[in-house]
Amino acid sequence: DDAAKLVDAKGFSRAVIVDGEAKVVKQWGDRGRLRTENRVWRDSGCGNNWAMGYFGESARSVGMKETATGESDNVLVDRAMEVLRREAERLDRCEGCMVYHSLAGGTGSGVGSRLLEEIR
Repeated sequence: DDAAKLVDAKGFSRAVIVDGEAKVVKQWGDRGRLRTENRVWRDSGCGNNWAMGYFGESARSVGMKETATGESDNVLVDRAMEVLRREAERLDRCEGCMVYHSLAGGTGSGVGSRLLEEIR
């Protein structure tokens, strides 16, 4: 049954909601069918800036420095990937992942681009 792929045995949606601000993300939890831990946000938005969404907080400084490992300091993407990993581990077999993201704004474009790269 295809509908069973969208929800688990307890009726929770197999979704992860990510945004740069809590306002919209918290509304999804009020509907009762999304695990609280599957809502990911940070305390400050991306200011409609692709670089801030893609690179994280270091994009605020000139040069968009990277960490010693060569990765960005994008805590939002790291947290989202951890939640996605946990959700995939709940499955017997993960057949794929659908990503819906905006092409505008810092979170939709920047974080969305970075998440797609990380998932790949």
